[in-house]
Amino acid sequence: RNSGGFVLDDWPPAMQFNNNAGCTGRLNGKRSYHRATFCNGGYHGGKPAGDNACAVLDNATQNLFYCHGGCGLHCNEAFGEARDGPDVQQCQNVASRLVQTNANQHAQAAYWVSIVVVQWADLLICKTRWLSIRQQGLRNSVLNFGLFFETLLAAWLCYFTPFQVLGTRSLRFTHWMPGIPWSMMIFMYDETRKYMMRATSPEVTNVATGQVTRIPGWIERFTYY
Repeated sequence: RNSGGFVLDDWPPAMQFNNNAGCTGRLNGKRSYHRATFCNGGYHGGKPAGDNACAVLDNATQNLFYCHGGCGLHCNEAFGEARDGPDVQQCQNVASRLVQTNANQHAQAAYWVSIVVVQWADLLICKTRWLSIRQQGLRNSVLNFGLFFETLLAAWLCYFTPFQVLGTRSLRFTHWMPGIPWSMMIFMYDETRKYMMRATSPEVTNVATGQVTRIPGWIERFTYY
């Protein structure tokens, strides 16, 4: 968007523009426009010019367009109801700086969320050195608050628009999933380690005093701390 005149150098050839009257043409090469609004493919096809054809922008998937016979440099673009044709494909200019910026911000958000998901397991395994979490329980209110707050913070940074200045974007629910297998693997590894540590460190009871002494096994000696 721009409120004054400007020149476009390397925008994709299939991007639509609205010159204050509706979607009226295409950008081909280096051209100058005055007070133009670029809708990046987020317009409603089939609407007549001047009827706010470009009014609704698709900020999640920039530079979408539709081509007969497949995507390419020589796109035979489809508009309106023609987009439902059997030979029409939805295309996107992945070389656009806008698309690349948004893709990078989605990746940063997904990476941040994956760290938070893995930290769920890290927090739980640090709760005990010897006992299983099943034996210990989750009665520590501070720990429970920490689990809740770090998840809430991750959601805030992803979905609350003022926080997106940090370089994040809203994620699909499925993009929260990649970190979960690793979180489960960390948790199961540590539970298995603690079980083997308990199983290989026998306890001896002094008959006279009743004192119980544990004889550290190999796993306890090398993995306890």
